[in-house]
This record gives sequence, structure tokens and C-alpha cells, in this order.
Amino acid sequence: MEERRATRCALVTSVWLVVAGCGLGPGQDAEALRAGVSAGLLASSSLSLQQVSTFQAHVQNPWAVAYDPADPPGCVPGGVWGEPSGPPIAEAPCKAYVLHRRKSRWALVGSGWPGSFVPPDGAPKSLGAPDDLHYLGSE
Repeated sequence: MEERRATRCALVTSVWLVVAGCGLGPGQDAEALRAGVSAGLLASSSLSLQQVSTFQAHVQNPWAVAYDPADPPGCVPGGVWGEPSGPPIAEAPCKAYVLHRRKSRWALVGSGWPGSFVPPDGAPKSLGAPDDLHYLGSE
């Protein structure tokens, strides 16, 4: 438990430093956004760092959606709103976590399985496009 808390603190601190402008150089923007989304998920859920690092996410600043590839097993990530407004929702969708950036932190504003929960007002219709998904744990 202490190790998890220390990991969260280190991750949140590093994200805060990046967002504050310390060391954010070319090519690091996407990495910093993914780190911020990861920190937001860790701070507002009971998910572990190991679990979150396996999630695929689409970050469309100031919005993001992250998909849990194990919930349910064999699920397919992608889509939030569904057609005709946005990318289609898979027949077996993964659990989605929708986050919104508020100043320097990402806040969880909705979660559930696409097609069975109402996405938050203001979330872009293109959020969750399968071609725009990237692993949160990638470099």
C-alpha cells in the first residue's frame, strides 16, 4: 500500500513539473499528456499503476478516454459516442474512463462501457477513434 502511494506521489509530482513547463521539449508533449492521464486515473480510482499502463487511450486535449483491455476479457477498445456522431462502438467494448483536464490535472468525469453510459457534455464526438489509441505505458 505504501509503495503504491509513493508511486502515485512520484507520478503526480513528475506530471506537475512537466505541466508547469519544467523540461517539456519537442516530442515530449504526447508523453506528458499520457502521464497526466495516467496520474488522473490513479488519483481518482482504485486502479493500479501496472493496470493503467496496459490501457489504450486517445488524448484530445483537454479530453481523454482510456480503455481497460481486461474489462471484460476479449474486449475491443474504441468509440465513446457511437455512430453517426463518432467512431463506432465495438460489439464487445472495453470499459472506458473519460477524463477532462482541469488546469494542471486530469479528472475522471465518467466511466462505463460505451453504448451503456452517457458520455459527459462537451466531450468531442471523435474521442476514442481506434486509429488514435496509444498505450498509456508506452514511451
